Amino acid sequence: MAELHLEGLGALRNRHVKGSLEKAVRDLRLAHTQRPDDRDICADYAEALFWTFDQTQDHESLILAQTVAERNATREPPSERASAVLGLLLVMTDRASNAIPHLRQALQLRRSNIRARVDLARALAAVGNREEASKEFNRAIDLDPNDWYAYNQRGGFFLKQGDGAAAEKEFMQVSRIAPRNYQGPYNAAGVAFFHRRDRLAARKFLEQALANEPPAWIVGVIRARVGWSWLAEDFEHGLGELEAAARKAPDNIDVAMMLGEALMLRGDASGRSRSQREYVRALEFLDQKMQRLRKNSINPAMVDHMDRARCLAALGRFPEAFSQIALVLSKDPDNPDAWMVDSVVAAMAGRSPQALQSMRKANQLGVSKERLQEEWPLRPLLKSFQGDERPEKNKP
Repeated sequence: MAELHLEGLGALRNRHVKGSLEKAVRDLRLAHTQRPDDRDICADYAEALFWTFDQTQDHESLILAQTVAERNATREPPSERASAVLGLLLVMTDRASNAIPHLRQALQLRRSNIRARVDLARALAAVGNREEASKEFNRAIDLDPNDWYAYNQRGGFFLKQGDGAAAEKEFMQVSRIAPRNYQGPYNAAGVAFFHRRDRLAARKFLEQALANEPPAWIVGVIRARVGWSWLAEDFEHGLGELEAAARKAPDNIDVAMMLGEALMLRGDASGRSRSQREYVRALEFLDQKMQRLRKNSINPAMVDHMDRARCLAALGRFPEAFSQIALVLSKDPDNPDAWMVDSVVAAMAGRSPQALQSMRKANQLGVSKERLQEEWPLRPLLKSFQGDERPEKNKP
């Protein structure tokens, strides 16, 4: 049993390598079946289930992960692994304030738990305590300068602060430490495309990510991003890539939305009709996902509400779209992405003054002019937009 547990745990730690996560789930499920009261096995099995959800978007895996983790963490005496894994699940499902006590408990039991410290940093950032979050990221990397997870998450932290240059350095560290991990180049592509508008660099990063054999649904998302990067240079080629991506990942919300927007940009009657169908599909996927999560007492992530707002706006359902954005801003009034989406929806609804005001707010919070230019409904308003490209304090 100990050997089976160790093999599953080793596969879990190398989950970015093709086939490792599937092995981790198999081994840890069997170990958990035979030893259901072993706290460490419970925690490792819950974590494997969570990363399965992260890779496949299978919400049944998330629901089971939460069930196993909650039962494990509420038992006495407190367990470092049980607290850390429940904290991870909570912070990854937009429940940062609930995650913080569990992650602090894990660190009280073992201060050198690097992953728990990184997840605590993410939770602190999510509740607005950026200074403490930065300190926790630094402490984690001081403890282990070769932990790819720490650099990957700190890159995401810098990205949300509007510092694309710093974020890209972190993602390059991920590629250096774990060269077979698709996440480093995949995230670096997002920086290159959205923060530098460097489509060629973005495509190179995406091709590198594909070479690292990511999960099947990620292949579809990467191909969609490649297609999106081609639209400005060769629209029909880019559209073909997006359509191929939709065939590769037919149930992926992001891919359906990117294809829907590209078809809308095409501007002809056929494109508009097909665009509507893609947005209806994406909205159906989102609604099913959100209902299933709520049924199991899991709140949908803020990004789900913003994606839903975009779909509703594309279908002309503007009051519903604005209500989704208002829900996000009521919980996180300084969310830069929410203000950007509000500006997009307002522009589509013909509310130019509101769109300009929200653009300025998004820019103040770290969204660059280049990023705003990627949103086609905002382009006619950019001449009237007087905000700086990026807040001075966030410039690299």
